[in-house]
Amino acid sequence: MSGTPASVMLDGMESSVIDRSSPHASSAAPRQHPGHVLPMPAAVLVTLAGAFLVGMLTSFGQAGPQFVSTMSNSGGSWFVAAMLLLLIVRPRMRWALPLGVVVLELMHVGYTVASNLRGHPDFLAITNFWVIMALPAGLLAGAVVTWTLRGETRLRSLALGLAGATLVGEGGRGLLQVAETTGSAFWVTEIIVGVLVVAAAVAVGRTPVARVVGLAAGVVGAAAVLTAYSILGG
Repeated sequence: MSGTPASVMLDGMESSVIDRSSPHASSAAPRQHPGHVLPMPAAVLVTLAGAFLVGMLTSFGQAGPQFVSTMSNSGGSWFVAAMLLLLIVRPRMRWALPLGVVVLELMHVGYTVASNLRGHPDFLAITNFWVIMALPAGLLAGAVVTWTLRGETRLRSLALGLAGATLVGEGGRGLLQVAETTGSAFWVTEIIVGVLVVAAAVAVGRTPVARVVGLAAGVVGAAAVLTAYSILGG
């Protein structure tokens, strides 16, 4: 016999511990990213493809019923879609900011392609209002997603407050400027959703300062979005 049962068992346990702690064993195991359902390259591809698809669907949606048509002409809809797509990737801040811009610009590409396929000639221009707004909106979408996922309490409240402000501000602009031709149903819905998001920003704040930050972001941000629409003429 090579040894007692106890010594054989101890030898096996020691070799098992050594194997698990060896660099070769650790490198062979796939790296896990908390919260990631897909490997990172696949998640990025899905996000980019989703952005292109959202843009295409927007073009078709503009020919739909009034509520759908108005939603398809809303920048807030794309902003929400961009944040949801970024959640697939769950990027760190240094990647979230440029990726948010890329996602929104890809929506423009998808929209242009679909519009031309439908027989409505369209082209991208750097002076287009929505192309210009994709830069700050994409940066904001990336920051909001990152702060919501990884930020401390005040940043999380700030992120939700800014997200809600975007919807409230655009909804207010819709009611004030274009409701006569688009109807008011979507804009009212957008404002209600935005107010609920701002309320969530206040609710998740664990300190009085965080709650004030969330509320202030909602109020000041909504006014800033409304002003930007008025100045740039979107």
